Amino acid sequence: MEYLRTSPKANLRCNCARNKTSGPGRPVARRYDSPDTLFYLDPPYWGGETDYGKGMFDRGNFARMADVLANISGRFILSINDRVEIRELFGRFPIEPVRLKYSVASGAGTDAREMIVTDREVVVGLF
Repeated sequence: MEYLRTSPKANLRCNCARNKTSGPGRPVARRYDSPDTLFYLDPPYWGGETDYGKGMFDRGNFARMADVLANISGRFILSINDRVEIRELFGRFPIEPVRLKYSVASGAGTDAREMIVTDREVVVGLF
């Protein structure tokens, strides 16, 4: 983590990966992919494709993202809502289900299910 906070190269990667105009990730993956790269992806939830603005992300991007991830030499972590459609699209990768509560301020919260999708099997559970 210290490397990510202090390395200009790592910061550049993080900034580029957050750029919402990069589409489903091809330009970022092509430019920064290496065996030493870790990509973190946090796309809009399935059903919330317009959350970042109309036309910024469409449902077809999920399938394209899965194809890009299948062909990188680096590693990746993807967090996404737990939906049958997402499980089908990313089923070629290890999936770790996560139960949590969505809350705002000090509200009681709502039970939710998300998934962590990675390029390798998780040896120890995340939670």
